[in-house]
Amino acid sequence: MAVIAPPPPSAPTPPLPITTTLLETNPIRNLIFARIRLATNFNVPHIQKLIHQMVVFERLTHLFSTIESSFFATLFNFIPF
Repeated sequence: MAVIAPPPPSAPTPPLPITTTLLETNPIRNLIFARIRLATNFNVPHIQKLIHQMVVFERLTHLFSTIESSFFATLFNFIPF
């Protein structure tokens, strides 16, 4: 039976300089901005589609059934502020 030698020790990773920022280490330099606002009744079809896509992704379609009117009644039955 042959004896297997242990793997060679790994070389230590050199530390990053303290002056390095996130943008200097990130090869993708595109910044993404988003604005969050209150939903309106015109957003109900988009909200329903988003939730349906999440349900499909999680494979829970057997538990999900809704119509736009139920979303509208649930989300917009009161004044927000």
